[in-house]
Amino acid sequence: MTLSLYGVPIYFSLWCIPEVKKDYEKNRMLLWVPQTGFTQEGIDSLAARAQKWYDHKIQQATLQLGDRVFIKDKGIAIVYDMIEGKSKLRLKLFNQLTILADYNQIRWSVRNNRWETDQKGYSVSLRTTGWLLPSNSH
Repeated sequence: MTLSLYGVPIYFSLWCIPEVKKDYEKNRMLLWVPQTGFTQEGIDSLAARAQKWYDHKIQQATLQLGDRVFIKDKGIAIVYDMIEGKSKLRLKLFNQLTILADYNQIRWSVRNNRWETDQKGYSVSLRTTGWLLPSNSH
């Protein structure tokens, strides 16, 4: 069931937080009327609001320390350092391998909902040789 089945005009608030105020009539936008359907002003206003929200989210969608990055054919690494004015990133893979990657080569994948790169970069192993245990000779 939708609101349009009631046969009354549908408005939406121009405020982000709905409130009851004296000038409520001035701060609402007509979205739909039974006779003609959607109004151009209502659609334009919603599109502008959505574009503003999307632009704000894109500005916030920058790679940060601690974010995870999928590296093709290697796995998922953690951003643990940004160097050279954020143009290079150090990614740590499996807590043993450090990969230096270009910031511009990492992109947000909407489909997979994650940061991804095809760039291999170059790596430095942080793995230690470990303890040498005596063999069990009988």
